Amino acid sequence: MNLYRMRCDCESVSLMAEGAPVAKAYCHCTDCRDFYSTPVLAATAWQKTSLSVTGGRESIGEHTHPHKQLTKYFCVRCGDTLFGSNRIGMYVIPNKQLWRTLEGALGSMRPEFHLFYRQRVVDIDDNLPKYLDGRTGELFVA
Repeated sequence: MNLYRMRCDCESVSLMAEGAPVAKAYCHCTDCRDFYSTPVLAATAWQKTSLSVTGGRESIGEHTHPHKQLTKYFCVRCGDTLFGSNRIGMYVIPNKQLWRTLEGALGSMRPEFHLFYRQRVVDIDDNLPKYLDGRTGELFVA
């Protein structure tokens, strides 16, 4: 069983993900871009039972979007975004958390496809599948 131990920037909060993510992707949707303040979100999606807080629970703040089914959890001491939850009930861990955990080598956690590429604000030149909308939809053809 794979265990991934993570912590915030100031090390006040620690997390553990167990097993494997459900998805490893770049998300270009407007919701993720706005909510996570990034032009594209590189992240892994996990079943809620796969992620646990192992320390510093009292230092976790929560922000729920006022209109969308999105919540993000962050360290109240350093402001680091730890993870989020989405409308389909998954926990979303930004790759920067895993990047620190795996000491700069994402390896098997590297994104495998793009989601909502129709909504992109930057073009990405790679060989990964680019779904125009959700994962089961039409693929982008250059």
